[in-house]
Parts: sequence; C-alpha cells; structure tokens
Amino acid sequence: MINVTKSLDWILQIENPSDYKVILERHVIDNADLELLKVEGEYHFSSSTPIIRGAQTHKELNFQEADNIVLIKDERKLYINGNHFLVSNIAYDGDNMRKTIKGSISAFRSSSDLMVFDNKYLRMVLPLTKGKINMYSFQGKHLDTTDHRGVIYIPVTISGKVYRFYTYKYGEKEFVVLDSETSCNLIDFRKVTYNILLAYGFIKGNFFSDECYVLAFDEPNMVVPQNINYHSTRSTLLTGQGVHTSNPFSVYHDLDFERDENYAIKKEIQDKLYEGVTCFPVESFSKLVEAFYLHEKLQRAVVLYIHGHSSTLEMRLPNYYVALEAITAQICKIKEEGKKENLSPIKHDDVAKSFIDKVKSLAKNAKAESGLNDTDFDMDILEKNIFKLNAPPNADKLGKAFSLVGFDLNTIPDSKKVLNDRNMYLHGSFSVHADDEKTFQTALHTGLRLHFMIAVLLLKYCGFSGKIINYASLWKHITKKEIDEERLIMI
Repeated sequence: MINVTKSLDWILQIENPSDYKVILERHVIDNADLELLKVEGEYHFSSSTPIIRGAQTHKELNFQEADNIVLIKDERKLYINGNHFLVSNIAYDGDNMRKTIKGSISAFRSSSDLMVFDNKYLRMVLPLTKGKINMYSFQGKHLDTTDHRGVIYIPVTISGKVYRFYTYKYGEKEFVVLDSETSCNLIDFRKVTYNILLAYGFIKGNFFSDECYVLAFDEPNMVVPQNINYHSTRSTLLTGQGVHTSNPFSVYHDLDFERDENYAIKKEIQDKLYEGVTCFPVESFSKLVEAFYLHEKLQRAVVLYIHGHSSTLEMRLPNYYVALEAITAQICKIKEEGKKENLSPIKHDDVAKSFIDKVKSLAKNAKAESGLNDTDFDMDILEKNIFKLNAPPNADKLGKAFSLVGFDLNTIPDSKKVLNDRNMYLHGSFSVHADDEKTFQTALHTGLRLHFMIAVLLLKYCGFSGKIINYASLWKHITKKEIDEERLIMI
C-alpha cells in the first residue's frame, strides 16, 4: 500500500510559520534570526542584520549562487542557494542599529547534496490552491493507500517507466500528486511531471503549476520520505477551454431537452448525446505526455497554445499559428522518415533548378542594364527570394501533417481559408478596434477553428479516437456564424 499522509505532514510542517537560525559563514546574515512564512503559494522571510559602517550601498546583502545558506530549526535544516534567496525590502531599525530585510525564497532542499535525490523513488506534490482537477474524465485505476482512501489515479507510461498521477484531499487542503513507480533521478523526474501536467492542461484547458515539492524515498511504498526539494514555478493558468470532455451536458447546458414523466431527460436523447463520448484513454494520455517529453518543439508549442486561450485575439491567433507550424514540422519530421512528399509547385528538381537559374540570370541582367549600385539593387536579397520560388505554399505544408496522422483536413469547414489567412494574422497586420464587431467575430471564429485543428493534430498523432469539443459551434452566438455543426465532433 502507498502512504501519502507522511509526505503531506512534512510539507505542512514546513509551511507553518516558523523561526529559524541562519548559517552562512563570513556573511553579515550569519547567525541571524529569520521568520519563514507561506503567503499565497510563496515563501516569504523577514530578518535583520547589523548596520555596517560607511555609505549604505547594501552590497553586503547581495547573495550569489555559490552562497549555501542554511536555515536551522530544531532538527530541521533547509539549504538554499544564494540566487534563490531574494531580498526585496530593506529598512532601518535605528534604535538597534540593524537593517530589517524582507524577501522571498524560491527554492530550498533538506540536504546540501542534490545527489541524494537520484536513484530514488520520487514523489511530486503540488498544493492545489485554485481550480480543480477532474480525474473522473480519464480512464483510471484504484490506488491502494494506507488510509484506505478511494483514490483514482492515471497511470502514465513514458519510455517504459510508469508514473501515477492523482489528487489527494487532506483535511481542508487538496494536493496534486505524481509518483514514480521505479527509481529515477531528480532532473528527469521534474521533466516528466512537468509534461504530465502540461498534457492535462492541453486536454482540459487548465495548466497547474505555481510550486512543487519533490520528496525522495528509499522504498516503492513511499512511507517515510528521506529528503524534500521545493521550487516555485510558473503560474497556474486556468482557461477552461479544454479539448475533451466526458460529460456532453457540459457543452449542451443551455439547451432544454425533451423530458419524460419524471422530468428526466429521455433515455434515447441521453444515449444519443453520449454516443462516441468516452473517458480519455490512458494509452493516448501516455503517448501525449511522451511526445512532449521527447520533443521539446511540441512541448513549447502546447505552452503557446494554452496561453493563447486566454490572450487577446491579437496575441491568440499568432500563438495558435506558431504552435500549429511547430507541431506540423515535428510531426512531419517524425512520420515521413525520409519519404518526404514533394509539395513544391515544380516537382522535378532539375526543372526547378533550371527555372530558378534563368530567373536569377534575368535579375543580374536587369541590374547591369539599370546601372544601379548594390544599395539600390540588392542582388543578395533578391537571390534569397529567388531560391524560394519553388517552395511549397505554407497552407500545403501546414495541411500535410493531417494526412500523416490519418485525418482528412477537408472535413473541417473553413480549414483551407484558415491556413491561407496565416500571414494576415501572424505578421501583425491585424488588430481589433472597439467598434469593429465584424472583424472581431471573424477573427474569433478563425481562432476557434485553429483551436480545433491543433487539438485534432495532436490527438490523432497520439492515437485518440472519440469526440472533442467544437468551439466554433459552441460559441457561434458570439461569432454570429451561421454554422450547422455539432458541439462535440468525432475525430
């Protein structure tokens, strides 16, 4: 059985307001008293140091990465690199001839040696202070815990290793927990857990981050944690614009369905709504996480994609187009395996080369006849563009990846227009003014189509088959587009 509570007890002890003694030899803060306080997901400290003689430049309060600061309280020790000890406020206590300092600590650990986290069973814990994680929207398994809780977890397989992803309520607090079922090292484990949370963020629209604790264990049941490592991370992003739901009523909540004599929605209507709607399969989830883990380009693209959901249209559309291009390029690179289809207008290389050489010769002759110098007739720039004459259109390149994952792009209305409109939205020639409702509606509709197309591309790449959310239909009351499409579409 797996033990979770001992891990959370240790975390909660550290999170309680505490007084520490600071150890940093030959530094002005050495032997100072320090109060550590957790405030809204951040560790804040307050302390004081002697006022040194001379001009007060505060240089003595600069901390370097090599500074190994130790906080001691009873038997507890927290080790902090100087670059994670951030002083943000300095004031004077003239009566006691001391400087009072306040700031934050962005990372600490329970050992001076990070090697103690390698070749261990590791657990990542993220306090869930905002938003909710819906484990019941995924295929899961029951986790046997020492307190016999009904915990459901998602098993995630990456490069042959299995990880557990679940939530755990303890008292009034809830935590996201990720465990390694086999021993691993700290750097790789942090990369794995980041991509598990990113994959969840892609599917559900909410990327949970803020901070994390990593605990190390000697045994797989994770009963007694040996060491702990804390890091503050990027902020949690709650957009609510996920791509998948296992509850069709979440997208049909505004409709009044026909009901039976007991005022329940008729069974045949419910059956129709649930047709093709399933919990997200664990195999596809693992493949999605592994894709982000192995290919940084896909990982960065999904970060852009999620951030795009809550951005203004001027930022959302470029985010989506850049993400689509990055995903397309990576999938084509993986799937084509040296059998790259020629999308160029001129299919034969020798014919294309001859054509380009002739155009280049025409340009050189035109320059010679004009008598213009290199500034007024820049051949270098012209040649770069001439060499691109046989490059395939961007829309064709972007559309190629869909066929590689076995999806017919033509089944998505407006898809070709969305791809052809790339330059207008990507290169800054688009903006929405307060009174320009039509432009806003068209741009939003384009963004919703892109949202769907990116989701299709990644989900099909990971072997997913089922219904996903069609925001172009769900939000047509905003875009004013007269489209007759389902809000959940089978892919």
